[in-house]
Amino acid sequence: MNRIFYLVLAVIAIFVSYRLIVAQTPPPPARMADLILFWGDGCPHCQNVDKYIKQNERDLKISIDRREIYYNRTNQKEMARLAQNCPEIDTKQGIGVPFAWVVAENKCLQGDTPIISWIGQKLLK
Repeated sequence: MNRIFYLVLAVIAIFVSYRLIVAQTPPPPARMADLILFWGDGCPHCQNVDKYIKQNERDLKISIDRREIYYNRTNQKEMARLAQNCPEIDTKQGIGVPFAWVVAENKCLQGDTPIISWIGQKLLK
């Protein structure tokens, strides 16, 4: 009877130790998106970009982080912060959508045509 008790106790100790080790293992880091796409609900130019992405989704070699800005103030602030790094965009006139931030290039794209063109170039690579 004592052997069974110690065996059960050992199994429980191993299980608890395993669970503690797994709980302390940090998750793998999230992959940073290649493109952050800011869009507005109901924006026709944003819909053009979205349609292009959906038509080519299975061929995409990039990850896109989509952020809606009409109803999300945090995303609005993030877009404005990123646009400050883009001398080609006059932020005094306001920032229109669709707006994209190319992470690796620290580059802004504004409007459906430039964004679709950039994505299209990535599809060819």
